[in-house]
Amino acid sequence: MSKLSNDNQEMVNQIYDTLMENVGMSEFHTAFPIDNIDYSEVNAQTGEMYFRVNDHAFTLTFKEVEVR
Repeated sequence: MSKLSNDNQEMVNQIYDTLMENVGMSEFHTAFPIDNIDYSEVNAQTGEMYFRVNDHAFTLTFKEVEVR
């Protein structure tokens, strides 16, 4: 698996902080910029979410895994 760019690492952190309600705990816990999404769709059967932010496209996949 390839390493994410710094911008994409920050986006992952923002998504996590938003989902876990960590936004505002410190200056580093910021919300995902939902207003920057210009298109999104979700396939609830496959668990794949597709969205475009600032001329870049991404997918997120929701998948149940074994507890570690």
